[in-house]
Amino acid sequence: MTSLPAREFDYSLTRMAEVDSLRLIKFEKNRYSMPVNLVGKTVTVKGYPFQVKVYYHSQEVAIPPRTYLADQTCLVLEHYLPVLVQKPRSLANAAPLRRASLPPGLYELKERLLDRGEDRELARILGLVMVHGIEEVEKAIKLALQSGQNSFQAVRYYLGQQDNAGTNQVQLDTAFPMVAAVNLEAYDSLLGGGVH
Repeated sequence: MTSLPAREFDYSLTRMAEVDSLRLIKFEKNRYSMPVNLVGKTVTVKGYPFQVKVYYHSQEVAIPPRTYLADQTCLVLEHYLPVLVQKPRSLANAAPLRRASLPPGLYELKERLLDRGEDRELARILGLVMVHGIEEVEKAIKLALQSGQNSFQAVRYYLGQQDNAGTNQVQLDTAFPMVAAVNLEAYDSLLGGGVH
């Protein structure tokens, strides 16, 4: 009986890859998107059965799902947001926006805005994703769509409502306004023609 190893055995298939100008790395006949700040840099790619972990200077920078079909490109929308927000006219044809698996609310809003040619409005909403994260923006988009609104202002409003929901609830629960009783006899005497 020997003692267990000090650390877990790393069973990944490990390779080095360079991030190209399209923000992609190649690993096992497929391409995976990387954050925009890694263009031209060499990263360490570790292929596991269900995901690919990418490291730059020993820091994990991306974990896309692994694909086994040949010549596939796995794009993560968040990797392209800084560029998409700055170039709203490219949104209608942007592969990261077309190929990325978007949450249902964001997908529906994207389709509506692009059908109306409102690419700048969509770019502003994608900017909110960079600040608040895709989950929070998706919640706000669903609320906006439920109320029949398809705009950046509506999404931003509902994001603000989510941020203030906890504080407003506390204020409502703890601070009820005090209303003094009104003496209605004086009003009745005025209506009756009497002088008060």
